[in-house]
Amino acid sequence: MKRHVFLLLAARAFSTFTAPIGLHAAEPFDYAAFLKSVRAPADFTVELAAGEPTVRFPMFACFDDKGRLYVAESSGEDLYAGLRDLTKDCRVSRLEDADGDGRFEKTTVFAEGVTFPMGLAWRGDRLYLADPPNLVALTDTDGDGRADRREVIISGFGHKDNGSLHGLTFGPDGLLYFTMGSPDGWKLPRGDGTFLEGTAGALFRCQPDGSRPEVVSRGFENLVEVEFMPGGEIVGTDNWFQLPAGGLRDALVDCAPGGLYPYAEDRGTPLPRTGITMPPLTLLPAVAHSGLMRARRSGLPPAWRGSLFVAEHNTRKVVRHELRREGSTFSSTPHDFVAGEHPDFHPSDVLEAPDGSLLIVDTGGWYVEHCPTGRIRDSRAPGGIYRVRWTKAVRAGEPLPDEERFAAIWKMGADELRAQLVQSAGDHLAEAQPTLAARVLASRREKSAADALAAQLDSTSAPMRRAAAEALAVCGSRSHAPRLAAALVEAGDDFEQHACIAALLALADEPFVRGLLAHESARARRAALHLLDQPPFGTLRFADLVAPLKSEDAGLRATAGDLLGRHTGWAGDALPWLRAQLAGEGANPDNAALSGLLTAFQTHTEIRALISELLDPTAATPAATRAFLLDLMPSLSTREPDPAWLLAIPPALGNPALRSAALSAAAAFPQADFEPLLTQLAADATASTAQRLLAARLATREPVPGDAIFALAIASLAATADAADRFAAVDLMARARLSPTQLQRLLAALRPGGPVAPDALLPAFTRAADERSFPELAKFFAAHLATGWLPDRATLDQALTFLPEDNAAPLRTSWEKNSGGALQRLKDFAPLLTGGDPERGREFFTTGTCAACHRVGQRGGVIGPDLTKIGAIRSGGDLLESILYPSTTFAQGYEPYLLTRRSGESLAGSLLARTPDAVTLRDAIGATHRIPAADITKFERQPLSAMPAGLEQLFTRDQLRDLLAYIQSLK
Repeated sequence: MKRHVFLLLAARAFSTFTAPIGLHAAEPFDYAAFLKSVRAPADFTVELAAGEPTVRFPMFACFDDKGRLYVAESSGEDLYAGLRDLTKDCRVSRLEDADGDGRFEKTTVFAEGVTFPMGLAWRGDRLYLADPPNLVALTDTDGDGRADRREVIISGFGHKDNGSLHGLTFGPDGLLYFTMGSPDGWKLPRGDGTFLEGTAGALFRCQPDGSRPEVVSRGFENLVEVEFMPGGEIVGTDNWFQLPAGGLRDALVDCAPGGLYPYAEDRGTPLPRTGITMPPLTLLPAVAHSGLMRARRSGLPPAWRGSLFVAEHNTRKVVRHELRREGSTFSSTPHDFVAGEHPDFHPSDVLEAPDGSLLIVDTGGWYVEHCPTGRIRDSRAPGGIYRVRWTKAVRAGEPLPDEERFAAIWKMGADELRAQLVQSAGDHLAEAQPTLAARVLASRREKSAADALAAQLDSTSAPMRRAAAEALAVCGSRSHAPRLAAALVEAGDDFEQHACIAALLALADEPFVRGLLAHESARARRAALHLLDQPPFGTLRFADLVAPLKSEDAGLRATAGDLLGRHTGWAGDALPWLRAQLAGEGANPDNAALSGLLTAFQTHTEIRALISELLDPTAATPAATRAFLLDLMPSLSTREPDPAWLLAIPPALGNPALRSAALSAAAAFPQADFEPLLTQLAADATASTAQRLLAARLATREPVPGDAIFALAIASLAATADAADRFAAVDLMARARLSPTQLQRLLAALRPGGPVAPDALLPAFTRAADERSFPELAKFFAAHLATGWLPDRATLDQALTFLPEDNAAPLRTSWEKNSGGALQRLKDFAPLLTGGDPERGREFFTTGTCAACHRVGQRGGVIGPDLTKIGAIRSGGDLLESILYPSTTFAQGYEPYLLTRRSGESLAGSLLARTPDAVTLRDAIGATHRIPAADITKFERQPLSAMPAGLEQLFTRDQLRDLLAYIQSLK
C-alpha cells in the first residue's frame, strides 16, 4: 500500500543549498571607527589589543604561565564543511606583549594544519587543543615559538557540525574538562578495551594524559564552555537549552554531576537516571553565548566579585551575570558590559589577562551558517582582540584573597577538610568554603569523611546539603541510605533531589529501595521507581506500576507512564489501564503521554486490536478519544495500518468534529475508496476552506481542480486570506494539473510582492506550460525579478527550463543585474531603519502577513522563527536583509528540508528532530510529522525560504519604516 504525506509547500526539484549571493570582497577593517561605536560602563576603556594582520577570525584564546596569549583562528571558510571533511586549514597563533603597553606586537604561528580548533587550554608546558577528531597536546621543545611535538591525548570525537569538540579548560581538581554537542557523537577509549560513547551533548573530564574519561552531565544540544564556582559548582553556557518559546532558547546551566538536561535525547553510555530533568539557572533569548570567565584577580569593581562574564555572539555583547544563591544552586541577573554597534562584532570568548584587564575575542563576520549575519552586505570583518580596563583599579592583577583561600582548600588534608565542613558561615563567599570542602573530599573519594558528610544532610544551608549528598555518592556506604532518603523527602529544589537520588543509586540495596515504594512521600515513591529500573537493580516489574498509574499524585502517574513506555514487553499487562484511559467513563486522554505509549506499543497485537475496537464507527467511543486516535494514526507507521483503522476514516470525514483528524489520517494512508468522499467534502460549503482545499488535493494524485475549487484556491492566495487557507491553496496548486486558462488565472493572482513565492508553484508551471503560455510566464518572471525576486541560480535555471531561449535570456540578464545590485538595494532601504513608529509597526505586523507565520509573545504562527526577542539578537541591517532577501540566511532550526519517502511521496518542512530512528519535520501549517528512518530514501536541505521575497512591496516605505521599528524594538 502506498502512503504519502501531503505537502503544504511544494517539493523543490532542486536540492543543493547555495547562497543566492556571493560574499563581497572586504575593505580593510576600520578598527578606530569600530572602537568609537563600542559601549562600555563609565570608568572603563576599550582598546585594540590585536587585529588584522596579527590575528584574523580569532575564536578562542588562553594564556600560558608566562603571560603569552594563544589564539585559535578560523580559516574563515565553511565551518561545517571543514569539520566534515577535516580540511585542517586553521591555525593557532602565539601573541606577546613584550613592552607591556596592552597591545600584542609580536605574533608567531604556533601550530597550523588543524581542524577548526574550538577550544584550547594551557597546563605545564603544553597547549591542549581541540583538533577533531582528536584532542591533542602541543609542545614547543626547542623554544622557537612553534609547536614541534604533537601528541594525541584522546581520539574518537565526531565532527559533523559546531557541536564537535570544544570548551577545553582545566578544573581546580587538575582534570581536563571539555564539551561535545549533539549530534556529533563520541566514542572515547577508556584504556581497558571498552569505550565511552554516545550522541547526546555532554560535559566530560579526564586526566591530563587523556586517561579515565567520564561524562559529568549530559543532554545538551551545545554546551559551549564551563567555569568553576567558589563552592565547586560548574556553570556553563548552553545554546538550545530548549526549543524557542516566548523568545527564550539559551541558558546558563549548573552542570550537576550525573545531571540530565532537557534538549538532547539521552543516548549513549548509561548514566544514572534520577527522573529529574535539570532546570536552567537563567533562560535567555537566542544569544548564542560562547566563552565565559569568572574574575580571579583584582582589576574590577569589588561589588562585581562573583560575577560571570559571558561572550554573546548574536547580541554583539559581553554580558556580566550577577549570580545570587537560590536554593542549592544560583540564579542570575544579566547586565550589559561591553556592546558593539557594528553588525559584525561577534564576541566568542572573554578571558582575564594577568594584569587584571579583560580580553574580548571578537571572531568577526566569517561565521554565517547558523547565526544571524548578513550574506549580501560585506560580512567578512576579520575580528580582533580588545582589552577592557577599569580606570579606577588599584594594584590590578593581584590574586583576590578569596581565590587564594579557595585554592588552599584543594591542598588541605582530610582532617582539615572535615573541619571545614562545619565552619561557621560568614558572607556568601565564606559559605562556599564548606561546600567546596565536601567536593574536594568527593574528588578524592575520602571514605573516612562519610559520617561527617552525612551529618551535613541536616544543614540549614541548601548548597551544603546538596554538596554533601553529591559527595556521599562516592564516599558513603549502605548505612547512609536512610539519611539520604530523609534528605530527599525534605529537599528544597531539583538539584538537591537529584543529588540524593543519585547517591541512593550508588549506596542503597534493593530491599531498602523497594521499601521506598510504600513511603508516605510521593517523591520517595517516584525515586524508587526510577532506581529500580536501572543498574545495579533493574528489577522493576509492571506490578510495581499498577498503583502509581492510578495515583492521585500527577507526578507519580507521569513517572509510572514514562517508565511503562520504556518496557514495550509490558504492553499486554498495561492493556486494562490503557483501555480505561481511552474508553473509560469520563475518559479524558492525556494526549502527550498516551501518544508516546501507544507509539511505543504499536506493534503489539492486543494494543492494535484495542485501537481498532475504539475506532469502530459502531462503538460508543468518546469523541475526544476517536479524534485522538485518528490524529495519532500517521505516527503509527512501523507497520501497515490495520484494515479496521482505514474503515474508520470515511465516516469521520463526514463528522465536523472529527474531520480535521480524519483528513490527517487520509493524507497519511490514501485509499481509492476515499476519493468520492473527499470530492464530496471539497464541494461542501459548510466545511472550512482549508479542509475543502486539502480534500481536493487528496482526492486524486494530480488533481484537475473544478471551477469552484479553483476559484476558492485563487481567493485563498491573497494576502488577506487566512494563512492556513493560503498554504492549503499553494499545496493544491503545486500538485494540480492546470488547464491553460487556469494557469493564466494563477499567474495573474500571484502579483509581485504577494505572500506566495513563485518558487513554490514551479511544479504546476512545468506541467501546464505550453507555447500559448510562454509569453505570459516570461512576463510573470520578469515582473517578479523587477521587484526583488532573487532565487539562487539553480532555482532560476529550474524556472526557465521550459521557456524558449529568446524568452529566457532577458530573464537571466535581469537576475544578473539583481545579483550585482543587491548590496546597493540594501543601502537604498537602510534609511528606513530609523525614525519609525513601533506602535504603528505592531499593527502592520499583526494585521499583515507577518503574524501568520511568526509569533511574538503568545500570539502569531509557529511556521517561522519566534520573533519575541529578535531585536536583541539581530542587527537592524540583518533584519532588513532577511525581509528583502529571505533565502540568504536561515535562523537555526528553520532551515527548509525536503524528505522523500520510499513511496516516492515528499514532505517539506523545517527540522525539529533527527535521531537514528526517525526524522521529525514541522510543515508549513505548523503540523509535525515523524517519519521512521527506514521509510526515508532522501533527506536534503533546500535553498529557498518559505517566506517569499518581495514582501516589502506590500507596504509603503513609511509603513515598512514603522514595521522595522517594531521588529527592532522586540528585546
